[in-house]
Amino acid sequence: MNRHGGPPAPEPMVTVAAVTPPPVGPRGERRAERHRRRRRNRLVAALVVLLLVALATGLTLAHSGGHKKPVVAAARPQQTLLLGIGATGGPASSAALYGVTPATRSGSDLLLPPGTLVDGPGGTVGGSYSTSPGSEFQGAVSDLLGVHVDDVWRLTPSGLAELVDRLGGVQVTVDTAIDETGLALAPGPQLLAGAQAAGFALYGADTQQAMLNRTRLVLDAVIAKLPGQAALAALLGSLGPQSTSSLSPAGLATFLESLAASNLDDNEELLPVTTLDTGAGSASSFSFDDKQAPAVVQQLFAGSLLSSDGSVGTRVEVINDSGRPDLATSARAKLSAGGLTFVRAINDTPFHQYKQSSILVFSSSPASIAFGHRVAKALGIPDAPVLVSDQTTTVADALAVLDDDYSG
Repeated sequence: MNRHGGPPAPEPMVTVAAVTPPPVGPRGERRAERHRRRRRNRLVAALVVLLLVALATGLTLAHSGGHKKPVVAAARPQQTLLLGIGATGGPASSAALYGVTPATRSGSDLLLPPGTLVDGPGGTVGGSYSTSPGSEFQGAVSDLLGVHVDDVWRLTPSGLAELVDRLGGVQVTVDTAIDETGLALAPGPQLLAGAQAAGFALYGADTQQAMLNRTRLVLDAVIAKLPGQAALAALLGSLGPQSTSSLSPAGLATFLESLAASNLDDNEELLPVTTLDTGAGSASSFSFDDKQAPAVVQQLFAGSLLSSDGSVGTRVEVINDSGRPDLATSARAKLSAGGLTFVRAINDTPFHQYKQSSILVFSSSPASIAFGHRVAKALGIPDAPVLVSDQTTTVADALAVLDDDYSG
């Protein structure tokens, strides 16, 4: 029996070719020695060829079941960059995820309402921007969308203003009359200087969605006026702490140059969200729209999906059935260490509805059951039962119900 109760896997059949032994005697011994020498030479030559192939193709050796087998690490076709605009140490006023696929000269732009709820520190997309460590912003958006977020670019409003000024202003069609302290704009097409462009991009007196569309107008105009790679790298580097990125100025310039050369206009979207009633009288908090958002993410970031390898997936939603306040943080760390994607954690209502921790999957296929056991192992509960649920969700590929027997 194997670990899942099925019949043992059959031993692989090995066909051995018959080898005629060399004759005995002095001449036979010499022939045998030549035979052994030729075998050694062929073996050495084969090893050299394998080594050269490995070096040329990025072949690595992975340990699996006591044997070493070659695994080719395939590079993703799409690179992603998360942009957050906000004051240093404060929440992001605006956020967008960009993608570039150089092979097809394709660009993608997904605007993210800063009030969209995420798990973890900060609570929202905008709030995660200001948390420590700085990678929380990157991780929160990756978890929310289920995509790889390669790099992050943080730009302060004053940094955006200086960037626009250094470009000689940007041509933008203002959509509404704005009359605020330090900012007076009439509707219509006009050339905006740096402070005007930054003020217009972040003007959100009406809705976050309207503000994001203004942000896009300014950023699209900025991208259209960017200089060449060398000049752009120098410009970005001169912005100092007003512009910080996980990429070097040259690397960021290369990405932006590729974005400018792509068909970005064909792939610009606003993340579909559901408005939450907070009783504040205005739409300021949102949740990920489970029905519409996955299709948008699939369209824009097919080359960066965390489950794009054709497997069952990597996304896990955690249900806190024990009531432990630190359970979500612990589970997220374990799932991440196991190569899985923590989507979110929710509290069971009431707690202790389950007698033990369980993993719920949505299909009885061997792949789904195996994925469930992988989740259980990553969480440190390998003996937790894997159950097939009739629930439907587009957010996660498995639900981890964690009770008092979970120790994190």
